[in-house]
Amino acid sequence: MTPRMASRLAWTLAGVTFSGAIASVVLIVLIGPDGVPGQESTLSDGSVTAAATATFAIIGALVAARHPRNPIGWILCAQGVGVALIYVSIHYAVYALVAASCCCSSR
Repeated sequence: MTPRMASRLAWTLAGVTFSGAIASVVLIVLIGPDGVPGQESTLSDGSVTAAATATFAIIGALVAARHPRNPIGWILCAQGVGVALIYVSIHYAVYALVAASCCCSSR
C-alpha cells in the first residue's frame, strides 16, 4: 500500500467514525430521557462517548497517515470504527423499540 493510499484510508476511517458518533448523538436526542421520544434528553454519557470515540479515530488517523507501518494508528482507527458501529447499533435498536412501543400504545 502506498503512503498516499494509507493516508486516504486512515482519514476515511476517521470520517466514518465521526459520522457514526454524530448519528449516535442524534439518536440519543430522538430517544429522549426515559425512552420517551420528543422530550429533551441529557447528552452527558452519549456525548462523552462520541467525543472519546472521535478522538481515538482522529489520533489514529494522524498516526496512520504519517507512519503507515505503525500498527498503533490502525488499531486506534479500527477501535474508533468498531465503537461507533456498536453505539449506533445500540441506540438505533433502542429508538426502534421506543418508536414501536409509542405507535402500538396509541391504538
